Amino acid sequence: MLFARNPRLDQDVRWSLLKLADLTFRAVEEAVPRLAIRLAVPAPAPTPETPAKKVKLSLNLGGLGSSSSECESLLQQARS
Repeated sequence: MLFARNPRLDQDVRWSLLKLADLTFRAVEEAVPRLAIRLAVPAPAPTPETPAKKVKLSLNLGGLGSSSSECESLLQQARS
């Protein structure tokens, strides 16, 4: 490439020789490397199934019977 650096050559000739060298010796374009980071994620631990607990609920109505008229009368008294 010394002849391309010769100042006695025409500027257009030098430029053409440099372009020709650039096209001839140009490296093949490589694809951009992809960066992939993979992390091992532990699987969630299975939760053990607990047997359903039976809960016994009792409701004490304070001596009231099961008649609806007694409940209604108490509700009316509470509202007033």
